[in-house]
Amino acid sequence: MRRGSSGIPTDSTTWETIPITVHFLELTSEKEILTREVDVSHVRIYQVVNPDPRFSQWLYRSVGHSWYWIDRYFWSLQQWKSRFSDPNVTLWVLEIDSGNDSQIAGYYELDSQFCMDTEVSYFGLMDQAIGRGLGSYLLGDCLHRAFALGADRVWLHTCTLDHPRALANYEARGMTVYKTVQDTQLIPSGWPYPTIRD
Repeated sequence: MRRGSSGIPTDSTTWETIPITVHFLELTSEKEILTREVDVSHVRIYQVVNPDPRFSQWLYRSVGHSWYWIDRYFWSLQQWKSRFSDPNVTLWVLEIDSGNDSQIAGYYELDSQFCMDTEVSYFGLMDQAIGRGLGSYLLGDCLHRAFALGADRVWLHTCTLDHPRALANYEARGMTVYKTVQDTQLIPSGWPYPTIRD
C-alpha cells in the first residue's frame, strides 16, 4: 500500500465507493434571500486575502473531515497557493469571540465565473459550531456577499454525505434545487484522518 507524505493511503484500490445523491441549488436574485434571526453579537465574518496555504489546507480539512471532503485533501501547498492567487476566488471566515479569545467557527469560498455566475465552492462549520444557528447566518452572509460582488446567479451543490440539515438550510435561505443526479464518491480506507494545525 502506497502512502502519501502525510502517511495517508493514496492507492485508489484501498478506497471504497459510496453511492450518493447530489443536489444542485441556485438563487437568481438577492431579493429571494430569506434571513433568519440569530444572535450574532459575538461573531464576525471577514475576508482572508492571500491566505497562507497551510491555513487554507487546515480550514478545509477541519471543516470537511466529518463530511468526506476528499477532492482537495491531498492537495500540495502549491495547489492551495495557486487556488487563492486567482482574483476570482475569495475566502471568508466566521469567527466567534469569547472573552479575550476567538475561535474560527466556519468558512465559505466564492468562485466568480463566466456569465456573472458565482459558485459557493465550499461552505461549512467546525464541529463545535454546529447546532447554534450559525449556519443560517453564515449562509445568508455568503449569498448577500456573492451578489454584492456582482453575481447575477449564485449556485452550489450538496450531497447525501454532507450534514443531514445542509440541503434544508440552503432551501430555507431561499435557494431552489434545479438538478439532482445520482453519483458515487470514493472514500479512502481509515477515513476520517486526524487534522492537525501547525
